[in-house]
Amino acid sequence: MMIRKVLLLLSLVIALGISPEAFARMGNEGANGGDDIGLEFQGAYFSALDDIRASHPDLLLKVEASRLFKEIDEMTVLVVNEPLRVTFDGITQDSVATNRPAERLILVNRFKWAEIHDETVRMGIALHEALSVFGLESTGKYPISSRFVSRRKARP
Repeated sequence: MMIRKVLLLLSLVIALGISPEAFARMGNEGANGGDDIGLEFQGAYFSALDDIRASHPDLLLKVEASRLFKEIDEMTVLVVNEPLRVTFDGITQDSVATNRPAERLILVNRFKWAEIHDETVRMGIALHEALSVFGLESTGKYPISSRFVSRRKARP
């Protein structure tokens, strides 16, 4: 398990082009770190799930059909300072967050997340990334998270 985590971290460092100095600041073996943005992101995700459970039975059916509730503890959220670019069908976008389903990993850009002040939008993004990890949504496709956001915004 430890070897898998080290390999995952090294592949992340290579993929994101993180400098050796930044990598050294990430901590060392046995160290744990906390991040306010990571905490906010996961809080937004859990708030979205709570809201779905309480107010959206049709969305709940779709979410419960996934492994989202059962395997949530397997997801990792890492906050990065580097841009998160996603290219789909030849179009590149600068994303707030991206995910890697095979690794159950979500990356969140610290600065783009901090620019979002709307709680509902934050919840929708966090929900979208988690849904994408489990194959229910993908780049440019928000069938559940968009309904969630629009319904929350429509509430009096």
